[in-house]
Formats: sequence, structure tokens, C-alpha cells
Amino acid sequence: MEKELLPYCKSILGVDISQCMVDAYNKRATALGVSDKMQASVHELKGVEGELGGEKFDVIICTMAYHHFESPVEMTKILAFFLKQGGLLLVTDRIGGSPTETAPLPAEFDAIVAHQRSFAEADMRRTFEAAGLLNFEFDLIPGAVLDGKVFGFDNESPLFLAKGAKR
Repeated sequence: MEKELLPYCKSILGVDISQCMVDAYNKRATALGVSDKMQASVHELKGVEGELGGEKFDVIICTMAYHHFESPVEMTKILAFFLKQGGLLLVTDRIGGSPTETAPLPAEFDAIVAHQRSFAEADMRRTFEAAGLLNFEFDLIPGAVLDGKVFGFDNESPLFLAKGAKR
């Protein structure tokens, strides 16, 4: 996704708690010849002054990560902290009937995924509103699915895009 966004961005900063994921991201930036504009670093964000060099962002994109968060509400508040006034938070993940709906992931994923869940529109709306985000939008991404076979189950999960703006 970064490759497609790069022409429209001054810079892109990737953040992850996994050094392995950060290394892969930075390797991709180098391979694309854009490491001057696109880089990642390891952080476990808390949403406090001084993190990320005090930077605030126009857009934050969080893709296929919300089901890893122990508290999506708290993470949304943290991400909103890093937005400039009027900045946008964009989230994609699996759409489902309730935040407690779980997919039958194999046991080897228990240590990786905090909560194997999907999210309903109403739950994402409450999550964004709890973080003080306005102008909530929620849409199914046409044709985008998570292939369950990759994770050992026999279904596909449709994906959504949720959007909110900081006051």
C-alpha cells in the first residue's frame, strides 16, 4: 500500500512492536529505492508527549491490526493522540457481527493474536467516538477479504474501512 501512497506523501513512517516487521518494512523501502521517504521503527505507543519525536500526522492508517489489540478503544485513543487537528484515522480489519465473535484459529496463533475477533460497524463507531473522533464512516471494501485458509480455517472474512477525523 505504501508504494501507491508515496507519490502523495511527504514521508511515511511505519510503526510496529515487532523488530522483525520493522526490518521487513525497511528492507522493502530500500528495495523500492525510497528509504529517504519511507521508514519504520519499533515502538509500543503510549500516546504521551515526546513519543515519535513529538510528531503529529495528517493521516494514520492501521491495517489488519485491530484484532491484535487487547483494547481497541485504548489503541484508538493512542492513535488519535498522534493526529493533527483535522487529521484522519483509517482502520481496516475483518467485519463481523460483534467484537467478541472469534474465528477458530489454530492453537499456534494463540501467542500471536491477542483477540481473534471481527468488528461490527456499531462497535467501531463507539470506539472512534470514545477516542473523540468525528465524521465517522464505515464501508465494506469491495472485493477485499482475508483468506481464512492461510490461518487454517475454511472461510473468508470480508474487510472494512473505518474513518474518523480529529477535532
